[in-house]
Amino acid sequence: KAALEGFKDVDGTSILVFYPNDGVSPMQKLQMCTQEGKNVAVSAIKGNFDDAQSGVKRIFTDKATYTLNITSPVNWTTTASGIRQSATRNSDGSESSSWVLSHPTSSYLISVAVGPFSRHSRTIHSLYGDYPLIVAYHNYDSTTVASAFTQLDNVVPFFERCFGPYRWGTIGYTVTPIGSMEHVNNISLVPNAITDQTQTGQGVIAHELAHAWFGNLLTCASSSDMWMQEGGASFCEEVAAEAAHGKTYSNKIYETKLEEVLRTTHIHDNGFKPLYGQEAPTYTYGSTTYDKGATVWHSLRGYLGDSLFYSTMKRLFAGNAFSNLDSYALRDTLSSSLLGLSIWRPSRASSCWMRTMSRMMASAIPFLCIPSAISLAFFCSPSARP
Repeated sequence: KAALEGFKDVDGTSILVFYPNDGVSPMQKLQMCTQEGKNVAVSAIKGNFDDAQSGVKRIFTDKATYTLNITSPVNWTTTASGIRQSATRNSDGSESSSWVLSHPTSSYLISVAVGPFSRHSRTIHSLYGDYPLIVAYHNYDSTTVASAFTQLDNVVPFFERCFGPYRWGTIGYTVTPIGSMEHVNNISLVPNAITDQTQTGQGVIAHELAHAWFGNLLTCASSSDMWMQEGGASFCEEVAAEAAHGKTYSNKIYETKLEEVLRTTHIHDNGFKPLYGQEAPTYTYGSTTYDKGATVWHSLRGYLGDSLFYSTMKRLFAGNAFSNLDSYALRDTLSSSLLGLSIWRPSRASSCWMRTMSRMMASAIPFLCIPSAISLAFFCSPSARP
């Protein structure tokens, strides 16, 4: 309802809202179906909210640049995807702002938030530049909010060291009533994470930021490849913990996740599921994709070693920036990138690795289809690599 009302009769914009036919109250349905506006529409679907969201998220390859012109009511402010170009206070007290996102971006990653926000703003100094950090929130203590984001001073440079430059300019978070989402420049953050300094809250903050590489910069070709970005972002929770607290601490996080994968993922997801090719929304965004996917990225890092793994990842993101890949193309791109590295030449050990990686990434498409308990063989520690 809020989105429909906010965009009604806005020039150059049309909005269609999907909702589960049996998943909203009669009052909510009435509010949406009676919404005025020449450019708004609603559509009931069979299924749940995951089905509604997944229908939109299938448009991963629909990439464009964006200019957003937004007017917010009196005493309200706007946060949005893109870089703010201007903000004007109107005679009636409202504010009109313009935002430009110049990089090709999938449409599901664009967001606008308007509300009575307070803001925490500062600059994060990193390897490739200085990035404004803007956190929009309300009804929270400002000091507590600021403290929850101090780890980013270590995490952002560490991510850049591992994956290459942050391409989006501003790093923004906005508290939302429910759920977190990796919108470009305007990450939606679940309320309990906005002030949470525990590993749980810090993991959410890091996970959504990691999508700046895993998902926003390099986007999966379809929901079948969702493990690449959700598993990658979940793996980055471990990487961020290493940046903030060291390798011993992050290893414990990995060990806990691995134990959960082996003990409970098949229970949560109603059986041993493959990473690749899951179409049912319940499992596309389940523990297999997130948690088992994270252990696969960890396994690649452990087998290759940090230097080779991260140099390959930087080449992957640089060579495929703002594009889409499926799991097969990822396998081929990683292999060709490794062969192109001047610091790496085939040897007896590396030839063994190539055969193993071919089995893993031809399997995964079998390594993606291996049940969690069997996959333990691939979860190598750095000391186990050749």
